[in-house]
Amino acid sequence: NLHQFICAPKEKRDLLLGQRAPRRNSSLTLSRHYDDVLDDIILRAKQAEDYFLLVGPPGTGKTSRALKFMVEEALNDGTGMPTAESISSSSPAFGSPSHKGSIQQPASSILLMSYTNRAVDEICEMLVDSGIPFLRLGSEYSCDERFRPYLIEKAIADCPKLEAIKQYIIGTRVIVGTTSMMTSKPFIFTLKHFKLAIIDESSQILEPNLIGLLSAVDKFILIGDYKQLPAVVQQSEQDSAIPTISDSQKNASIDMSILQDICLTNCRNSLFERLIHWEDHEGRTDFIGILRRQGRMHPEIAEFPNKMFYRREKLEPVPCPHQLETELDYPLPSQDSLDDTLKAHRMIFIPSEFCKEPNVSDKINANEAEIVVDILRRIHRFYGAQFDPQKAVGVIVPYRNQIAMVRKGIEKLGIPKLEKISIDTVERYQGSQRDVIIYSFTVQNIWQLDFLAGNSFVEGGAIIDRKLNVAITRARKQM
Repeated sequence: NLHQFICAPKEKRDLLLGQRAPRRNSSLTLSRHYDDVLDDIILRAKQAEDYFLLVGPPGTGKTSRALKFMVEEALNDGTGMPTAESISSSSPAFGSPSHKGSIQQPASSILLMSYTNRAVDEICEMLVDSGIPFLRLGSEYSCDERFRPYLIEKAIADCPKLEAIKQYIIGTRVIVGTTSMMTSKPFIFTLKHFKLAIIDESSQILEPNLIGLLSAVDKFILIGDYKQLPAVVQQSEQDSAIPTISDSQKNASIDMSILQDICLTNCRNSLFERLIHWEDHEGRTDFIGILRRQGRMHPEIAEFPNKMFYRREKLEPVPCPHQLETELDYPLPSQDSLDDTLKAHRMIFIPSEFCKEPNVSDKINANEAEIVVDILRRIHRFYGAQFDPQKAVGVIVPYRNQIAMVRKGIEKLGIPKLEKISIDTVERYQGSQRDVIIYSFTVQNIWQLDFLAGNSFVEGGAIIDRKLNVAITRARKQM
Protein backbone atom coordinates (compact mmCIF):
# COMPACT_ATOMS: atom_id res chain seq x y z
CA ASN A 1 0.00 0.00 0.00
CA LEU A 2 2.72 2.49 0.93
CA HIS A 3 4.72 1.64 -2.19
CA GLN A 4 1.65 2.08 -4.37
CA PHE A 5 0.99 5.45 -2.74
CA ILE A 6 4.58 6.62 -3.25
CA CYS A 7 4.36 5.62 -6.92
CA ALA A 8 0.98 7.32 -7.41
CA PRO A 9 0.64 10.46 -9.57
CA LYS A 10 1.68 13.66 -7.82
CA GLU A 11 -1.86 15.02 -7.98
CA LYS A 12 -3.16 12.07 -5.96
CA ARG A 13 -0.32 12.25 -3.43
CA ASP A 14 -0.85 15.99 -3.00
CA LEU A 15 -4.55 15.39 -2.36
CA LEU A 16 -4.01 12.78 0.36
CA LEU A 17 -1.23 14.81 1.96
CA GLY A 18 -3.26 18.01 2.10
CA GLN A 19 -1.16 19.85 -0.49
CA ARG A 20 -4.11 20.58 -2.75
CA ALA A 21 -7.79 21.09 -2.02
CA PRO A 22 -10.42 18.59 -3.17
CA ARG A 23 -12.49 19.73 -6.13
CA ARG A 24 -16.24 19.99 -6.63
CA ASN A 25 -18.48 20.18 -9.70
CA SER A 26 -21.58 22.05 -8.55
CA SER A 27 -23.26 21.70 -11.95
CA LEU A 28 -24.05 18.00 -11.44
CA THR A 29 -27.58 17.01 -10.43
CA LEU A 30 -29.20 13.82 -9.18
CA SER A 31 -30.79 11.47 -11.69
CA ARG A 32 -33.84 11.01 -9.47
CA HIS A 33 -35.31 11.63 -6.02
CA TYR A 34 -34.14 9.17 -3.34
CA ASP A 35 -35.08 10.49 0.08
CA ASP A 36 -36.13 13.88 1.44
CA VAL A 37 -33.36 13.84 4.04
CA LEU A 38 -30.62 12.03 2.10
CA ASP A 39 -30.91 13.73 -1.30
CA ASP A 40 -28.66 16.62 -0.25
CA ILE A 41 -25.93 14.24 0.96
CA ILE A 42 -26.17 12.03 -2.15
CA LEU A 43 -25.91 15.14 -4.35
CA ARG A 44 -22.88 16.55 -2.53
CA ALA A 45 -21.21 13.14 -2.67
CA LYS A 46 -21.80 13.09 -6.44
CA GLN A 47 -20.51 16.63 -6.93
CA ALA A 48 -17.29 15.90 -5.02
CA GLU A 49 -14.66 15.04 -7.62
CA ASP A 50 -11.92 13.69 -5.34
CA TYR A 51 -13.40 12.51 -2.05
CA PHE A 52 -16.40 12.71 0.23
CA LEU A 53 -16.59 11.85 3.94
CA LEU A 54 -19.83 10.49 5.37
CA VAL A 55 -20.21 10.39 9.16
CA GLY A 56 -22.63 7.60 10.06
CA PRO A 57 -23.49 7.46 13.78
CA PRO A 58 -25.17 4.29 15.15
CA GLY A 59 -28.49 3.32 13.59
CA THR A 60 -28.48 5.97 10.86
CA GLY A 61 -28.73 3.49 7.96
CA LYS A 62 -25.37 4.22 6.39
CA THR A 63 -25.24 0.84 4.60
CA SER A 64 -28.91 0.03 4.02
CA ARG A 65 -29.80 3.49 2.70
CA ALA A 66 -26.96 5.98 2.18
CA LEU A 67 -24.52 3.50 0.62
CA LYS A 68 -27.29 1.94 -1.45
CA PHE A 69 -28.36 5.29 -2.91
CA MET A 70 -24.76 6.29 -3.65
CA VAL A 71 -24.17 3.06 -5.57
CA GLU A 72 -27.42 3.43 -7.52
CA GLU A 73 -26.59 7.03 -8.44
CA ALA A 74 -23.06 6.11 -9.51
CA LEU A 75 -24.36 3.29 -11.72
CA ASN A 76 -26.81 5.59 -13.41
CA ASP A 77 -25.47 6.94 -16.69
CA GLY A 78 -27.92 9.84 -16.80
CA THR A 79 -30.71 8.15 -18.78
CA GLY A 80 -32.74 7.14 -15.73
CA MET A 81 -32.31 4.71 -12.86
CA PRO A 82 -30.89 1.37 -14.03
CA THR A 83 -33.03 -1.68 -13.42
CA ALA A 84 -31.51 -4.99 -12.40
CA GLU A 85 -31.89 -6.11 -16.03
CA SER A 86 -30.15 -3.07 -17.47
CA ILE A 87 -27.30 -3.36 -15.01
CA SER A 88 -26.98 -7.07 -15.78
CA SER A 89 -26.47 -6.26 -19.44
CA SER A 90 -23.02 -4.96 -18.57
CA SER A 91 -22.26 -8.07 -16.50
CA PRO A 92 -23.11 -10.96 -18.85
CA ALA A 93 -23.19 -14.51 -17.60
CA PHE A 94 -20.72 -17.04 -18.89
CA GLY A 95 -21.82 -18.77 -22.04
CA SER A 96 -23.87 -15.80 -23.22
CA PRO A 97 -23.29 -14.40 -26.73
CA SER A 98 -21.63 -11.34 -25.21
CA HIS A 99 -18.67 -13.44 -24.19
CA LYS A 100 -17.90 -14.49 -27.76
CA GLY A 101 -16.49 -11.06 -28.50
CA SER A 102 -14.56 -8.55 -26.45
CA ILE A 103 -16.31 -6.59 -23.72
CA GLN A 104 -15.69 -2.90 -23.35
CA GLN A 105 -14.73 -1.47 -19.97
CA PRO A 106 -17.97 -0.32 -18.24
CA ALA A 107 -18.49 3.41 -18.06
CA SER A 108 -18.44 3.43 -14.27
CA SER A 109 -16.93 0.57 -12.30
CA ILE A 110 -17.33 0.75 -8.52
CA LEU A 111 -15.19 -0.79 -5.80
CA LEU A 112 -16.98 -1.44 -2.50
CA MET A 113 -14.83 -2.30 0.50
CA SER A 114 -15.00 -2.65 4.25
CA TYR A 115 -12.67 -3.71 7.03
CA THR A 116 -14.47 -6.88 8.19
CA ASN A 117 -16.14 -9.74 6.34
CA ARG A 118 -19.28 -9.19 8.44
CA ALA A 119 -19.58 -5.65 7.06
CA VAL A 120 -18.90 -6.92 3.52
CA ASP A 121 -21.75 -9.41 4.02
CA GLU A 122 -24.03 -6.47 4.85
CA ILE A 123 -22.95 -4.70 1.66
CA CYS A 124 -23.65 -7.87 -0.34
CA GLU A 125 -27.09 -8.16 1.26
CA MET A 126 -27.87 -4.59 0.22
CA LEU A 127 -26.75 -5.28 -3.36
CA VAL A 128 -28.79 -8.49 -3.61
CA ASP A 129 -31.90 -6.79 -2.23
CA SER A 130 -31.40 -3.95 -4.74
CA GLY A 131 -30.94 -6.31 -7.69
CA ILE A 132 -27.43 -5.04 -8.45
CA PRO A 133 -25.06 -7.70 -9.87
CA PHE A 134 -21.57 -7.87 -8.35
CA LEU A 135 -18.52 -10.02 -7.83
CA ARG A 136 -17.00 -10.64 -4.42
CA LEU A 137 -13.33 -11.29 -3.77
CA GLY A 138 -12.65 -13.51 -0.78
CA SER A 139 -12.75 -16.98 0.71
CA GLU A 140 -15.93 -19.02 1.03
CA TYR A 141 -15.00 -19.69 4.66
CA SER A 142 -15.21 -15.99 5.53
CA CYS A 143 -18.30 -15.33 3.43
CA ASP A 144 -21.92 -15.80 4.46
CA GLU A 145 -23.40 -18.82 2.71
CA ARG A 146 -26.02 -16.64 1.01
CA PHE A 147 -23.35 -14.74 -0.92
CA ARG A 148 -20.96 -17.55 -1.89
CA PRO A 149 -22.42 -17.79 -5.42
CA TYR A 150 -21.10 -14.24 -5.98
CA LEU A 151 -17.49 -15.19 -5.21
CA ILE A 152 -15.26 -15.02 -8.27
CA GLU A 153 -14.26 -18.67 -7.86
CA LYS A 154 -17.93 -19.75 -7.95
CA ALA A 155 -18.91 -17.39 -10.76
CA ILE A 156 -16.17 -18.63 -13.10
CA ALA A 157 -16.49 -22.33 -12.21
CA ASP A 158 -18.25 -23.17 -15.49
CA CYS A 159 -15.77 -21.36 -17.71
CA PRO A 160 -12.18 -22.64 -17.83
CA LYS A 161 -10.99 -20.20 -20.51
CA LEU A 162 -8.75 -17.48 -19.12
CA GLU A 163 -9.85 -14.84 -21.63
CA ALA A 164 -13.52 -15.39 -20.79
CA ILE A 165 -12.74 -15.04 -17.09
CA LYS A 166 -10.88 -11.82 -17.79
CA GLN A 167 -13.75 -10.42 -19.83
CA TYR A 168 -16.27 -11.39 -17.15
CA ILE A 169 -14.34 -9.49 -14.49
CA ILE A 170 -13.90 -6.50 -16.80
CA GLY A 171 -17.61 -6.48 -17.60
CA THR A 172 -18.80 -6.56 -14.00
CA ARG A 173 -19.47 -3.05 -12.75
CA VAL A 174 -19.41 -3.68 -8.99
CA ILE A 175 -16.57 -5.46 -7.15
CA VAL A 176 -16.83 -6.11 -3.40
CA GLY A 177 -14.36 -7.27 -0.75
CA THR A 178 -12.40 -6.43 2.38
CA THR A 179 -9.55 -3.94 2.14
CA SER A 180 -7.02 -6.65 3.00
CA MET A 181 -8.38 -8.89 0.25
CA MET A 182 -8.18 -6.10 -2.34
CA THR A 183 -4.61 -5.38 -1.28
CA SER A 184 -3.70 -9.03 -1.82
CA LYS A 185 -5.33 -9.13 -5.29
CA PRO A 186 -3.55 -6.37 -7.25
CA PHE A 187 -4.49 -8.03 -10.55
CA ILE A 188 -7.97 -6.54 -10.24
CA PHE A 189 -6.49 -3.06 -10.76
CA THR A 190 -4.66 -4.14 -13.90
CA LEU A 191 -7.90 -5.53 -15.35
CA LYS A 192 -10.26 -2.76 -14.30
CA HIS A 193 -10.24 0.98 -13.79
CA PHE A 194 -12.44 2.12 -10.93
CA LYS A 195 -14.02 5.55 -11.13
CA LEU A 196 -15.31 5.26 -7.57
CA ALA A 197 -14.41 3.41 -4.38
CA ILE A 198 -16.71 3.44 -1.34
CA ILE A 199 -15.22 2.23 1.93
CA ASP A 200 -17.50 1.36 4.83
CA GLU A 201 -16.11 1.05 8.39
CA SER A 202 -13.32 3.38 7.28
CA SER A 203 -12.79 4.66 10.83
CA GLN A 204 -11.44 1.18 11.66
CA ILE A 205 -8.80 1.17 8.91
CA LEU A 206 -5.32 2.56 9.52
CA GLU A 207 -4.00 5.01 6.95
CA PRO A 208 -1.14 2.85 5.56
CA ASN A 209 -3.65 0.06 4.85
CA LEU A 210 -5.80 2.29 2.66
CA ILE A 211 -3.90 5.06 0.89
CA GLY A 212 -2.40 2.71 -1.70
CA LEU A 213 -5.81 1.39 -2.72
CA LEU A 214 -7.21 4.91 -2.91
CA SER A 215 -4.34 5.95 -5.17
CA ALA A 216 -5.67 3.53 -7.80
CA VAL A 217 -9.18 5.03 -8.08
CA ASP A 218 -10.46 8.34 -9.44
CA LYS A 219 -12.61 9.21 -6.44
CA PHE A 220 -13.39 7.73 -3.04
CA ILE A 221 -16.11 8.00 -0.41
CA LEU A 222 -15.23 7.10 3.18
CA ILE A 223 -18.07 6.09 5.50
CA GLY A 224 -17.49 5.73 9.22
CA ASP A 225 -17.85 7.05 12.74
CA TYR A 226 -14.62 7.91 14.55
CA LYS A 227 -16.56 8.13 17.82
CA GLN A 228 -17.01 4.37 17.75
CA LEU A 229 -14.19 1.84 18.16
CA PRO A 230 -11.08 2.54 16.05
CA ALA A 231 -8.55 0.17 14.55
CA VAL A 232 -6.78 -2.21 16.93
CA VAL A 233 -3.22 -0.96 17.47
CA GLN A 234 -0.61 -2.80 19.54
CA GLN A 235 1.48 0.30 20.27
CA SER A 236 0.60 2.64 23.10
CA GLU A 237 -0.90 6.02 22.23
CA GLN A 238 2.38 7.67 23.22
CA ASP A 239 4.48 5.41 20.98
CA SER A 240 2.25 5.96 17.94
CA ALA A 241 1.98 9.73 18.40
CA ILE A 242 3.62 12.12 15.93
CA PRO A 243 6.13 14.23 17.92
CA THR A 244 5.32 17.88 18.47
CA ILE A 245 7.60 20.63 17.16
CA SER A 246 9.58 20.70 20.40
CA ASP A 247 10.02 16.93 20.31
CA SER A 248 11.03 16.92 16.65
CA GLN A 249 13.84 19.39 17.35
CA LYS A 250 15.64 16.52 19.06
CA ASN A 251 16.01 14.99 15.59
CA ALA A 252 16.61 17.90 13.26
CA SER A 253 16.75 15.68 10.15
CA ILE A 254 13.00 14.98 10.43
CA ASP A 255 10.53 17.88 10.56
CA MET A 256 7.46 16.27 12.13
CA SER A 257 5.59 19.59 12.14
CA ILE A 258 4.78 18.99 8.46
CA LEU A 259 2.69 15.98 9.48
CA GLN A 260 1.10 17.84 12.39
CA ASP A 261 0.09 20.58 9.95
CA ILE A 262 -2.09 18.14 7.93
CA CYS A 263 -3.74 16.77 11.11
CA LEU A 264 -1.62 13.61 11.12
CA THR A 265 -1.09 13.68 14.88
CA ASN A 266 -1.10 9.97 15.70
CA CYS A 267 -0.47 6.93 13.53
CA ARG A 268 -3.26 5.05 15.33
CA ASN A 269 -5.85 7.37 13.77
CA SER A 270 -7.63 6.44 10.57
CA LEU A 271 -7.42 8.36 7.30
CA PHE A 272 -11.14 9.03 7.75
CA GLU A 273 -10.59 10.77 11.08
CA ARG A 274 -7.62 12.75 9.77
CA LEU A 275 -9.52 14.01 6.73
CA ILE A 276 -12.50 14.97 8.91
CA HIS A 277 -10.19 17.07 11.09
CA TRP A 278 -8.43 18.43 7.98
CA GLU A 279 -11.70 19.60 6.42
CA ASP A 280 -12.65 21.24 9.74
CA HIS A 281 -9.21 22.87 9.91
CA GLU A 282 -9.61 24.27 6.40
CA GLY A 283 -13.15 25.49 7.11
CA ARG A 284 -14.73 23.41 4.34
CA THR A 285 -18.16 21.79 4.63
CA ASP A 286 -18.85 20.67 1.05
CA PHE A 287 -17.01 17.36 1.44
CA ILE A 288 -18.50 16.15 4.73
CA GLY A 289 -21.97 14.71 5.19
CA ILE A 290 -23.53 13.74 8.52
CA LEU A 291 -26.39 11.27 8.90
CA ARG A 292 -28.53 12.62 11.72
CA ARG A 293 -31.70 10.50 11.74
CA GLN A 294 -31.26 7.28 13.67
CA GLY A 295 -33.82 4.48 13.68
CA ARG A 296 -32.34 2.27 16.38
CA MET A 297 -32.43 3.75 19.88
CA HIS A 298 -35.57 4.81 21.70
CA PRO A 299 -35.23 8.54 22.54
CA GLU A 300 -34.84 7.73 26.25
CA ILE A 301 -31.76 5.62 25.45
CA ALA A 302 -30.44 8.06 22.84
CA GLU A 303 -30.57 10.97 25.27
CA PHE A 304 -27.27 10.08 26.97
CA PRO A 305 -25.11 9.44 23.85
CA ASN A 306 -26.65 12.52 22.20
CA LYS A 307 -25.66 14.68 25.15
CA MET A 308 -22.23 13.17 25.79
CA PHE A 309 -20.96 11.98 22.39
CA TYR A 310 -23.01 13.44 19.53
CA ARG A 311 -23.59 17.06 20.48
CA ARG A 312 -22.16 18.16 17.13
CA GLU A 313 -24.20 15.69 15.07
CA LYS A 314 -27.49 16.37 16.92
CA LEU A 315 -29.10 12.99 16.26
CA GLU A 316 -32.87 12.72 16.09
CA PRO A 317 -35.25 9.72 15.82
CA VAL A 318 -36.64 8.72 12.40
CA PRO A 319 -39.08 7.93 14.15
CA CYS A 320 -39.65 4.18 13.83
CA PRO A 321 -42.66 2.59 15.60
CA HIS A 322 -40.63 1.39 18.59
CA GLN A 323 -39.22 4.91 19.03
CA LEU A 324 -42.74 6.23 19.56
CA GLU A 325 -43.67 3.75 22.29
CA THR A 326 -44.37 5.33 25.66
CA GLU A 327 -44.13 2.06 27.59
CA LEU A 328 -42.10 -1.13 27.30
CA ASP A 329 -44.07 -4.02 25.85
CA TYR A 330 -43.88 -6.25 28.93
CA PRO A 331 -47.56 -7.25 29.44
CA LEU A 332 -47.10 -9.95 32.09
CA PRO A 333 -47.76 -8.97 35.71
CA SER A 334 -44.73 -8.19 37.88
CA GLN A 335 -43.55 -10.77 40.39
CA ASP A 336 -41.41 -8.37 42.48
CA SER A 337 -39.95 -4.87 42.63
CA LEU A 338 -37.20 -5.61 40.09
CA ASP A 339 -39.86 -6.58 37.55
CA ASP A 340 -41.53 -3.23 38.28
CA THR A 341 -38.22 -1.46 37.63
CA LEU A 342 -37.62 -3.33 34.36
CA LYS A 343 -41.10 -2.42 33.14
CA ALA A 344 -40.82 1.24 34.14
CA HIS A 345 -37.38 2.33 32.90
CA ARG A 346 -35.38 2.03 29.68
CA MET A 347 -31.99 2.95 31.21
CA ILE A 348 -31.24 1.09 34.44
CA PHE A 349 -28.12 0.76 36.60
CA ILE A 350 -28.09 -2.17 39.02
CA PRO A 351 -25.26 -2.05 41.59
CA SER A 352 -23.46 -5.30 42.34
CA GLU A 353 -21.92 -6.43 45.59
CA PHE A 354 -18.19 -6.40 46.20
CA CYS A 355 -17.19 -10.01 45.73
CA LYS A 356 -13.44 -10.01 45.09
CA GLU A 357 -11.88 -13.20 46.41
CA PRO A 358 -8.24 -14.22 46.88
CA ASN A 359 -6.79 -16.50 44.20
CA VAL A 360 -9.75 -15.72 41.90
CA SER A 361 -9.23 -13.82 38.65
CA ASP A 362 -10.08 -10.11 38.66
CA LYS A 363 -11.76 -10.76 35.33
CA ILE A 364 -14.63 -12.56 37.06
CA ASN A 365 -17.44 -11.01 39.07
CA ALA A 366 -19.73 -13.76 40.34
CA ASN A 367 -22.36 -11.40 41.70
CA GLU A 368 -22.65 -9.51 38.41
CA ALA A 369 -22.96 -12.81 36.55
CA GLU A 370 -25.85 -13.79 38.83
CA ILE A 371 -27.58 -10.46 38.19
CA VAL A 372 -27.14 -10.82 34.42
CA VAL A 373 -28.60 -14.33 34.43
CA ASP A 374 -31.54 -13.21 36.56
CA ILE A 375 -32.33 -10.32 34.20
CA LEU A 376 -32.11 -12.66 31.21
CA ARG A 377 -34.62 -14.99 32.86
CA ARG A 378 -37.00 -12.07 33.42
CA ILE A 379 -36.63 -10.72 29.86
CA HIS A 380 -37.31 -14.21 28.49
CA ARG A 381 -40.45 -14.43 30.64
CA PHE A 382 -41.68 -11.01 29.47
CA TYR A 383 -41.19 -11.89 25.79
CA GLY A 384 -42.73 -15.36 26.05
CA ALA A 385 -43.24 -17.06 22.68
CA GLN A 386 -42.01 -13.92 20.88
CA PHE A 387 -38.48 -14.34 22.27
CA ASP A 388 -35.90 -14.42 19.45
CA PRO A 389 -32.33 -15.07 20.68
CA GLN A 390 -30.86 -13.08 17.78
CA LYS A 391 -33.04 -10.01 18.30
CA ALA A 392 -34.42 -9.81 21.83
CA VAL A 393 -31.41 -9.49 24.12
CA GLY A 394 -27.62 -9.46 24.11
CA VAL A 395 -24.95 -9.31 26.81
CA ILE A 396 -21.74 -7.26 26.60
CA VAL A 397 -18.83 -8.08 28.91
CA PRO A 398 -15.14 -7.11 28.74
CA TYR A 399 -13.60 -10.51 29.60
CA ARG A 400 -13.96 -14.06 28.30
CA ASN A 401 -13.76 -15.36 31.88
CA GLN A 402 -16.96 -13.48 32.67
CA ILE A 403 -18.58 -14.73 29.47
CA ALA A 404 -17.96 -18.30 30.66
CA MET A 405 -19.44 -17.55 34.08
CA VAL A 406 -22.61 -16.05 32.56
CA ARG A 407 -22.94 -19.03 30.21
CA LYS A 408 -22.63 -21.38 33.16
CA GLY A 409 -25.45 -19.58 34.95
CA ILE A 410 -27.67 -19.70 31.85
CA GLU A 411 -27.19 -23.46 31.55
CA LYS A 412 -28.54 -23.89 35.09
CA LEU A 413 -31.77 -22.14 34.07
CA GLY A 414 -32.54 -24.87 31.55
CA ILE A 415 -33.97 -22.45 28.97
CA PRO A 416 -32.68 -23.54 25.51
CA LYS A 417 -33.41 -20.22 23.77
CA LEU A 418 -31.31 -18.27 26.29
CA GLU A 419 -28.36 -20.52 25.52
CA LYS A 420 -28.42 -19.16 21.95
CA ILE A 421 -28.10 -15.46 22.81
CA SER A 422 -24.93 -13.53 21.97
CA ILE A 423 -22.58 -12.83 24.90
CA ASP A 424 -19.46 -11.05 23.71
CA THR A 425 -17.05 -8.15 24.09
CA VAL A 426 -17.97 -4.63 23.05
CA GLU A 427 -15.45 -4.84 20.19
CA ARG A 428 -17.32 -7.76 18.64
CA TYR A 429 -20.71 -6.15 19.22
CA GLN A 430 -19.92 -3.10 17.08
CA GLY A 431 -22.29 -3.13 14.13
CA SER A 432 -24.92 -5.24 15.93
CA GLN A 433 -28.12 -4.35 17.74
CA ARG A 434 -30.62 -5.96 20.14
CA ASP A 435 -33.89 -4.87 21.73
CA VAL A 436 -32.30 -5.13 25.17
CA ILE A 437 -28.58 -4.86 25.98
CA ILE A 438 -27.12 -5.92 29.34
CA TYR A 439 -23.63 -4.56 30.04
CA SER A 440 -21.66 -6.28 32.81
CA PHE A 441 -18.70 -3.98 33.55
CA THR A 442 -16.89 -6.61 35.70
CA VAL A 443 -14.78 -3.89 37.33
CA GLN A 444 -13.10 -4.65 40.65
CA ASN A 445 -9.93 -2.53 40.34
CA ILE A 446 -9.00 0.95 39.13
CA TRP A 447 -6.83 -0.48 36.35
CA GLN A 448 -9.89 -2.26 34.96
CA LEU A 449 -11.77 1.04 34.82
CA ASP A 450 -8.81 2.51 32.92
CA PHE A 451 -9.03 -0.43 30.49
CA LEU A 452 -12.75 0.14 29.89
CA ALA A 453 -12.20 3.84 29.15
CA GLY A 454 -8.96 3.28 27.24
CA ASN A 455 -10.37 4.30 23.87
CA SER A 456 -11.43 7.79 24.92
CA PHE A 457 -10.52 11.18 23.44
CA VAL A 458 -11.53 14.80 23.94
CA GLU A 459 -13.49 16.77 21.33
CA GLY A 460 -14.75 20.28 21.96
CA GLY A 461 -14.16 19.90 25.67
CA ALA A 462 -16.24 16.70 25.88
CA ILE A 463 -14.80 13.26 26.66
CA ILE A 464 -15.81 10.76 23.97
CA ASP A 465 -15.71 7.28 25.54
CA ARG A 466 -15.80 5.06 22.47
CA LYS A 467 -16.43 1.76 24.27
CA LEU A 468 -19.29 3.15 26.34
CA ASN A 469 -20.72 4.78 23.23
CA VAL A 470 -20.73 1.50 21.29
CA ALA A 471 -22.20 -0.43 24.23
CA ILE A 472 -25.12 1.94 24.81
CA THR A 473 -25.93 2.46 21.14
CA ARG A 474 -26.45 -1.27 20.53
CA ALA A 475 -29.79 -1.11 22.42
CA ARG A 476 -33.09 -0.44 20.67
CA LYS A 477 -35.56 -0.49 23.56
CA GLN A 478 -33.74 -0.94 26.87
CA MET A 479 -30.25 -0.73 28.37
